[in-house]
Order: sequence, then structure tokens, then C-alpha cells
Amino acid sequence: MRDLMVICPTLWRRGKVEKLIESWEATPRAGQTDLALITDRADPSYQGLTLPRGVRIWQTMEGEGGEMLSTADKTNIAAAGFWNDYRALMSTGDDAWFMTTHWDKLLLDPIADRPGFTYPDMTGREVGVPGICVISSPIVRALKWMFLPGLRHYWADNVWQDLGQQSGGTYQFVQECVFRDAYGPHDDTYTRAQSSSADDNETYKRWRTGPQFAQDIETVRKTIDTYSTRDWSC
Repeated sequence: MRDLMVICPTLWRRGKVEKLIESWEATPRAGQTDLALITDRADPSYQGLTLPRGVRIWQTMEGEGGEMLSTADKTNIAAAGFWNDYRALMSTGDDAWFMTTHWDKLLLDPIADRPGFTYPDMTGREVGVPGICVISSPIVRALKWMFLPGLRHYWADNVWQDLGQQSGGTYQFVQECVFRDAYGPHDDTYTRAQSSSADDNETYKRWRTGPQFAQDIETVRKTIDTYSTRDWSC
């Protein structure tokens, strides 16, 4: 059982990914932590990219009709492939850089004994919600998703905040763990993502005010209450 899988959906951003990998190599990790760059077959731009130890590219299928998959789709496909092999999963974007030595340990320590959610400081960005989030794998596995189904790109951080604050588990902002938010310049990937903002907002509101919210909170709470470290014996 490895410690942490970092899931990073990416699309037509080889330059950003190269900077992300540079920060990965330059920032020491403490545990058995890996990084998966999730692309799809509509985007061949990462072919030939030199990958350091612990980094892989996972190329998913296109959706129906060959369209590019959303951030949510890519994250959930990857999460289902990793949640049995890692103690926790982390969601990040390709415009965030690793900066703090042993950042993985800092984010994992608060959920070592009791499952939950942790998130780092992101320089230059509001930290009221977990834009980057680490979630214990038993929680993701019980929900069967990491991104709320129906979302495409936005509002997942609000979902994680709601689940973390109301489920009785660990929900912790780890201020000493810092990531750089390297947002910009604006490109076609940003434009495509922003086109889903209004719909994602409505999806989040329906979930937050509907019956599924209480069911998901109960799923997370039950997972936390019945958790045992023996579940991770290999």
C-alpha cells in the first residue's frame, strides 16, 4: 500500500506540465507518493515527455462522439483506478507547483489515524476552500467519486469543504504546506473550463439543497466511524 497518488487532469498544456514536473523533482517528498497526469486521446501533445520516477501519464478514452473528457471525468476515472492502492488521493491542477519540502507528509499526517480532508496554502489565491485537496481513499471509494458527478470543472472544492466540515472527520487547512498557484496566461483550456462555470454552480446548488447531500454526508460519516487501520494491511 503506497501513501499518496496525486491526480492531475491536463489538456494541451505541455509547457505547464513541464513546469509542474520541474517543481515535483525539485521538492523533496517524505513518503511513497506518485503523480498521475490524466489526459485523453484527443490530446497527443504529451508524447515524448520525459517523466521522472513516480510520474506517469494516464491516457483515458474520449467520451461519446470523441469529445474531450472533463476535469471531473478524468479525476473520477483515475480515482477508481487508484483508491485500492493508495492511502489517500490528491486532486490538483496543472497550474500548481510543489514548493514545500515533505509536502506530502504535512498533508497526510492529519489524516493518518482518522480519515478526512486536508488542503494546503495556495499563494496568491483564496484559501477558504480546498482548491487542492487530499482525501482519504476509503472516503472516495465509499462515495465512488472524487468529483461530484454532474460537475465538469468547478465547485468541487465547495463539495469537499461541505463533506469535510459536516461529516465529523478531519478537515484541516495545512498552512505550513505551500503550493504556488501559477494561474495564467489565459488559453483555450481555461476558456473551455469557464464555459461550464454556470452549469457547475447549478449542479452544486441542486446537490447542496437536495436529498443526495444528506446521503453523501452519511456515507462519509459511516466510513470514518467504521475505519480501521487494519483495512490497509497488505
